[in-house]
Amino acid sequence: MKSNPPFRLLCLLAVVLIPVEAGAQNKRKTIKEIREKAEPGPNHALLDPCVGEWKVRMQYRLKPDSNPETAVGKAEIRWILGKRFLEQTIEGKGAAGSLEGIGLIGYDNIRKKYTATWINTMSTGQMRATGAVAGDRRTFQFKATATDPIDGKEKQFDMVFRIVDANTLQYLVYAPNPDGGDRITMMNIGYQRK
Repeated sequence: MKSNPPFRLLCLLAVVLIPVEAGAQNKRKTIKEIREKAEPGPNHALLDPCVGEWKVRMQYRLKPDSNPETAVGKAEIRWILGKRFLEQTIEGKGAAGSLEGIGLIGYDNIRKKYTATWINTMSTGQMRATGAVAGDRRTFQFKATATDPIDGKEKQFDMVFRIVDANTLQYLVYAPNPDGGDRITMMNIGYQRK
């Protein structure tokens, strides 16, 4: 029995094109899944009250055993990247000079954790943190790591970011007490809406 060349060509094309189409479908499915997982959701929306322009008062310690320094300034907090991350820019002046900082807070849908980073003009390093929201849905608690600019060692910190009310925010950074005992407040920033 003779085979029909057009039939053989159709069979060959089917063998080649079916896996190509299946690969394209898998790629589209993967892209769709990634996009769905990347959508901001209710955990991001909990941060909505933070957006705006703020007057800030900062108290901070250069070392755990030093007295607190004070600075006043301003901050702007806004959504970036399609409401996936809050970006904070802060400027202040005080006895220790001027201070500028940039922070990001977001929610990682994959890890099911809030994430944060902080950089400022007091260091060339980054503070990186992961955390969760407390039961009140207004207090965000983080475990953070950063390199101490004085001794160069990696240190652990606790951070708390609190939405006090529609016009008030608070950001606290705590460090372990080198002498034991209660942890030390390294930074306390109070925000009042402009």
